[in-house]
Amino acid sequence: MCCYTNECRDKSKSKYVINGDIRLINIKLTDAQSGLIDGGQQLITILKRELEKAIFIKRIFNDNSDNKLYLDVRITKVISNGLCFSFKTEASYDLKDKRTDKTLLSKIVKSEGNSNTFYGAQRCNETTGRVIRDNNEKFIAYLEHFAALN
Repeated sequence: MCCYTNECRDKSKSKYVINGDIRLINIKLTDAQSGLIDGGQQLITILKRELEKAIFIKRIFNDNSDNKLYLDVRITKVISNGLCFSFKTEASYDLKDKRTDKTLLSKIVKSEGNSNTFYGAQRCNETTGRVIRDNNEKFIAYLEHFAALN
């Protein structure tokens, strides 16, 4: 994704729109994982920021809709080899109606990021960025598919 300008948004705009205004994105680690991940809160923060940016740029939701929605994301699995050469995640996405709490869409997304960079901190940042980007791209593609069917 590039930027927040209208020009960029017009180029990246989704062909299909979900009839709902997304109001909230909740992201959390499942209880089984929360104690095992170094920088888990950082992963949540980055994933949320990048997901909000992707949704904003794609304009996949109708901001003027009376249907208010929210997105629950649970990171259910995070696997790293410890040296950050590879990083795998599994996240469960549930798009829900805010009034009824009914689940409109449920999807599990598995992602992987790899890096061969020598410097350790840079390698970790690179693999984290790649896995988050991969996760977002897969989920946005699924949202577009969902919007096309509805």
